[in-house]
Amino acid sequence: MERNMSQSLPHKSDNPVDVLLLSILGLALVVRLIALWALPDIYMPDSADYLVDGTGLFQAGQIPGHKYMPLYSILAYITGGETSLKIADVTLSTLTVWMIYKIVNTVFQVRSAAIIAALIAAGYPHFVFYSIIKLSETLYLFLTCWAFLLLYERKLFWGAALLILSIMTRPTVYILAPILIFGFSKFIWREPTGRSFRNVAIYLTIYLAIMSPWWLHNYEKYDAFVHLTLGDGLVLYSGNNPINVTGGGVAIDGVGDMNTAAFKDISDLIARNQAYKDAAIDYIVEDPAHFVYMAGVKFVRFWRLWPFAPEYQQSHIIVASILSYGTVLFLSLGFFFRRPSNQIIRAMPFMLFAAYLTAVHMVTIGSIRYRLPVEPFLIVLASITLKDVAYRFSYGRQLLAHLGIGEN
Repeated sequence: MERNMSQSLPHKSDNPVDVLLLSILGLALVVRLIALWALPDIYMPDSADYLVDGTGLFQAGQIPGHKYMPLYSILAYITGGETSLKIADVTLSTLTVWMIYKIVNTVFQVRSAAIIAALIAAGYPHFVFYSIIKLSETLYLFLTCWAFLLLYERKLFWGAALLILSIMTRPTVYILAPILIFGFSKFIWREPTGRSFRNVAIYLTIYLAIMSPWWLHNYEKYDAFVHLTLGDGLVLYSGNNPINVTGGGVAIDGVGDMNTAAFKDISDLIARNQAYKDAAIDYIVEDPAHFVYMAGVKFVRFWRLWPFAPEYQQSHIIVASILSYGTVLFLSLGFFFRRPSNQIIRAMPFMLFAAYLTAVHMVTIGSIRYRLPVEPFLIVLASITLKDVAYRFSYGRQLLAHLGIGEN
């Protein structure tokens, strides 16, 4: 197992591309440190909650909150939850740039595209922003990218473990994860169907082992089995209630995209969570046409080119988002034109991941924050398109050659 893990770590090489990669990683680190120094301390309510949860777990043996999985709260407590946590996130974000490079190199074996992907990720505004605001997204991106890399490298045990650790950070993909394992086994590793189901069973065994301490914690806390958290009912209700017209899920003092006043008298937390779910389902059943309409609204909000929140409507933010994410999205769609079928198949896990997250947030709440985990894979696909475009022009070929990057 240790040998397999070491195979995914960087190694020394005389290849000049490695020197360039280290330079790009250094650039990524510097960009994030400059952002950490230059930008004001951005208040996010979630970041304070993470530290409270981590403190409760380590000092009282129990997480006081009910909405979050524990892994980022553990990181917040270990680092102290302030500047040291931001430094940890900056480091993880920089390592994610490296993961994106390795994914391109592993999946498509095109080093020039891998360098292009790393360059994009190094200065990508969304990655830089989330690396300095003490939210779980940065850790989640790192774990997800590493899990995908290991699975592409056919390392089932470690890939599954990292995928489960991502669930311990944000639980969204727990339904998708075994499907992903089957997809990798059947279509990427070319395993027989029976062996692919066996690999899913191996994943589920690892899942039971890693998740068991969390289940024991929840049983002691709630005196009942709680699989993930007690936040899923609130999320479902926030996106499916009479006053939500934006497709988001913001509530201040119980009012905004939802009004939670009717549930305040339910003291039992499990019962309250179920009441949220029941109310959301009743609302959907009573007006399915409106649910479909709102699913479309959430789809647009999930994939929109710039942030929805009023505080991020400044022109420089809009322009930066369109030029970065908008360009990457356009180029990633270009990947599917005139692409060999074997490369399309190799990209299938990315497409499945993106489609799943889109569907989940069309049902619940839409936000570009929840799209962020898809963006590393959009960059992966965009880098292939950009490499193809570059080699259509002599200047592009000369530039890449000057960097010591061949077409492959």
